[in-house]
Order: sequence, then structure tokens, then C-alpha cells
Amino acid sequence: MAANLELGVLDLAARSNDAKTRTIVFWVPSQYFVCNKTLMKLIKRRVLVIPRWAWYLAYRINELVPGGDLHNLGSGMDRDVKNLLDRTNPQLSFTTKEISRGFATLTKFGLPVDAKFVLLNVRNSAYLSSLYPANDWSYHNYRDCAIENYVAAAEELTRRGYYVFRMGAVVEYPLNTSNPMIIDYASNGMRSDFMDIFLGANCAFCISHGAGFDAVPFVFRRPILYVNYVPIGWLMTFSKKFLLQTRTLVWTETGVRLTLREIFEAHLCVAGSSSDYPKAGVSLVENTPQENLDAVIEMVDRIEGKWIETPARASLQQKFWATYESCMNPEERALHGEFRAHYVSSALEKDPGWID
Repeated sequence: MAANLELGVLDLAARSNDAKTRTIVFWVPSQYFVCNKTLMKLIKRRVLVIPRWAWYLAYRINELVPGGDLHNLGSGMDRDVKNLLDRTNPQLSFTTKEISRGFATLTKFGLPVDAKFVLLNVRNSAYLSSLYPANDWSYHNYRDCAIENYVAAAEELTRRGYYVFRMGAVVEYPLNTSNPMIIDYASNGMRSDFMDIFLGANCAFCISHGAGFDAVPFVFRRPILYVNYVPIGWLMTFSKKFLLQTRTLVWTETGVRLTLREIFEAHLCVAGSSSDYPKAGVSLVENTPQENLDAVIEMVDRIEGKWIETPARASLQQKFWATYESCMNPEERALHGEFRAHYVSSALEKDPGWID
């Protein structure tokens, strides 16, 4: 609803500029259920949202028009293969009144004026299970993470002057901490559709692993630290504002870590179901609290201009991206544009043999 639409509109605008034509965008939500009413409100300011029956009629007529495929954006995807994000402005925006409302709400949450805040988006199965209880969502479970593994990173952020909001509409477990600068927004009754989008649009950065909500900071061009990201072939590679780290994959029988190349050879680079990993004899190992902490420290240093990219670090980055690209077949490579993101340096330094 957010990233797919954003990239679809950007792509259409780029094509229209090239052709020197004017376009009007009609959009129909992919599902009847709207996950966030404020997001829909912002979308309606940018495109014409139409009911399904009108879309279906237009679609059928368009099929009869010679060259009609040009008018169909399809369902879209959240892959910025043309690297549009880094050279365009967000397509969605708040009014001045809404911006004032958002910052006023932050003061009610206890944040000082001009406070910096980071969003923590850790996926669990509670949201989909509560929304569609009759469905079996277990194929998504490989993406779940333990919230407790992020507490040390959140504590470090507060020591560096950042407030931390734990995001989520429905979560399985609360975030256990007595630190007043860490706000369990998902569990303490503060959550609203409006503040979900406002926080995503104004955060210093977001910590996530490719799960739902991070599409909001994505479309508002906020920096994102993707940790525990799987499958590795879907890494969000296309923005300089992204810092990336995957999970560790080990052979279940031996506990030996798969190299980057072995992940691709085992056809797990785009494995999108929980059952894919045990079928391949592989187990997923979540990043440790220390690994998450190291990644957060690097993210803050990069954002604040304190990161030092030594020749050794630059060499490891180049080696990772060269190996990553060399492992891909044409279909996998088509999921990416230019590789502009960075991989977490501490992870490469800790195990440089992983990318040999």
C-alpha cells in the first residue's frame, strides 16, 4: 500500500517526463481491508482512488486498446530497481496542521521539543493471526524475531540522546525495560493510525528487517537499518540511506555457517517460506544482541557523520558486493538496481571468510 504505490507513481512520472506527456494516476487498493486510514488519506491526496468495480471495467476496456499495457502499472513491487528513491522527493505529504498535531502529540508522549527518535520494528506473528485468524500464516514465521534481542541496542541509542519507539499494531510480548526514553508504543495504548505514519515520516532512522511498517520510512526517504533480513537475495540494496545485515544460516546437522555463495547455491537466496529452510537442511540463527548493538552503533555513526570508512572496511564492502552480484542469476539480479546500500561492517570484519 505504501512502497508499491510510491515506486509505481515514481516510475510512471519518469516515463511521462521522458515522453513529455501528462498523466493521471488511478489506484485501487489490493485488498478490501485498509491497514492504516491515515496512509489512505495521504494517498488520496496524490492519486485518484477508485472502487474495484470501476477499476475492473477500466481494466477490461484497456485490454481492448492497442498498446493498452502502457497504462497498467500492475500490482507493483517494493523493489526500487531504477534507484528512484535517492533522486526524488516523497509523493505523500502532511499538511502544516497535521505536522503541528504530530509534534504536539510527541510532547504529550514526554519528548522534548526537537528530540531525536528512532523506530524499532520487530516482526512477530500476532498481527496477521489477529487480523485473519482462520488463515495459516506459519509460512511467514521464518521472519519473526525476538524483541529482547534489541533491548541492548535501544539502551545504547538512549545513551546517545535518541528516544526509541517500539512499533506495532498487535504484538505478542511487551518490550521489557525501565528506561523512560524507550517507549513501548505498540503496547502502552499510545498507538494510532496517524502517529504510525507521522513517526515513520519523521524518525532519525528505523530499525527493521523488511516487515510491513518499514515501508513508511521507506517512502518518506528516512534511513533504515535492516538487520536479520532474509532471504538475502531480497536485500534492500538500492539506497545510500540503507544499512544491511542478514541472519546467519547454518547447516542443521553440523552447525557450520553457510558462506554467501553457498546460500545462493542452496537456492535459499529468495526462499520466502518457513519450510524452505528445513527442506534444505538449514537453520536460521537470529542476530545476537551484540550484533544488533554493533549494527546500531554503525548506523548512528554513519548518520551523524562520525563513521570512518577505512581502506580495510572499503575493501570488505567491495568484496561483499562483488561476490553478492556474481552469485546471482539474471532473474535474481533483476530484483536490484545499482547497489547503493552498505552492509554492516562489523559483520564482515567478524567473519571475512563468509564472503570468500
